[in-house]
Amino acid sequence: MRIHEADLPGVGRKFWLHTHTGEKITILRHNTGKREIYSFLKGEEFPSRCIELSEEEARQIGAVLVGEIHPKTVEQLDVVLKDLIIDWVKLEPGCPGAGRRIGDLQIRKRTGVSIVTILRGEETIPAPGPEEVLQVEDVLLVVAHGASAMKAFRQLLKD
Repeated sequence: MRIHEADLPGVGRKFWLHTHTGEKITILRHNTGKREIYSFLKGEEFPSRCIELSEEEARQIGAVLVGEIHPKTVEQLDVVLKDLIIDWVKLEPGCPGAGRRIGDLQIRKRTGVSIVTILRGEETIPAPGPEEVLQVEDVLLVVAHGASAMKAFRQLLKD
């Protein structure tokens, strides 16, 4: 099974996969935090069902599905994490942020987002400093306080 993904500019990200029974599932993760799950019956072009979830609901269902966290634990984490968004962002070819130092971009000052780690090929760069130059194909682990900060961060990388 392979999960495909695509950026939806101004909307968020789209993920889709085909299940072992041949059905297709598409998930839209909106920048606003809203999640939509579409299910397609085998061979059908249009979805048979759409379920809309809040960011919190999606987080709790995800924890239950993977079986790693009991729903009660997720509720306790919500108190700690509340509006924090932890996400992976890949710098695609043509990204204007690539080739620039983190400090020059003033990411934290302009967006409130912190880059926690950079994955660069086989190399892991934990807690990169302001002198670190971002490169095409880098995968950034970032932490944002709210969807608006994440949106500003993604926009900063495109400008």
